[in-house]
Amino acid sequence: MYSFAPLERRVAIIDLGSNTARLMIAQFTQDRVFKITDEVSRRVRLGEGIAGGRRLRSAARSRALDAVRMFKSFCDAQGIDHILPVATAAVRDAGNGACFLEEIARGTGLNFRLLSGEEEAFYSTVGVINSLGLFDGIILDVGGGSAEIGLILDGAFAKGASTPFGTVRTTETYFPGPEVTTRQTKRLDADIDQALEDIDWLKAHGTVPIAGVGGVVRALVRIDRMERKYPLGLVHGYELKRRRVEKLTERIATMPVSERSRRIPGL
Repeated sequence: MYSFAPLERRVAIIDLGSNTARLMIAQFTQDRVFKITDEVSRRVRLGEGIAGGRRLRSAARSRALDAVRMFKSFCDAQGIDHILPVATAAVRDAGNGACFLEEIARGTGLNFRLLSGEEEAFYSTVGVINSLGLFDGIILDVGGGSAEIGLILDGAFAKGASTPFGTVRTTETYFPGPEVTTRQTKRLDADIDQALEDIDWLKAHGTVPIAGVGGVVRALVRIDRMERKYPLGLVHGYELKRRRVEKLTERIATMPVSERSRRIPGL
């Protein structure tokens, strides 16, 4: 795993996800404290179509490579030479993922590190611990190609697991058409239940708080915030009760995909 950055130095992190590529610039100080000074993201949908053929498509690779080139140019212009590039589920699961990382290295000079599913869970969990101060709980990080689950015990990462239920992959596998049927939803629910059943340590910690990470969680927060006419633009640390999450997801799931953004403010 990556070590701490040198003191008083700016560090760039590139996260090449299955749906979004993201660049974050952090400024470290002498006491190891850091703050995010810049953040850039681009929707690349690298995992598009991978559920069918287990290969990264040419168009998706081009979008991702363009984004990485842009990020590298940004870092060069800012004089940042300490860059930590990582790739996640789409590259990890693709048969041509390693070849694509070699292509990126040739085109940008950046050597991406491919994270395992448990490493993804670890980094997401540590981020929650450091930003929310959660002492005991579970984190759920829903990405484009996978969803990671991490366990926090006594303020530290205890266990992690990865499941294949990212937004891009789930949509292509279970909901390929414009309409969502009850049969499709039940099939997805059954597969998720089985995947969670296979995570043996999860059963013993079912009553602790859950911290959500990622775009799906942010979307639910925005919807709830707008419907409640919540006066603050808060996303980080926003609290959603379990029953409210269930009601929101039930309503979204039964609505045609084409109508969701129009009928649900905040989505």
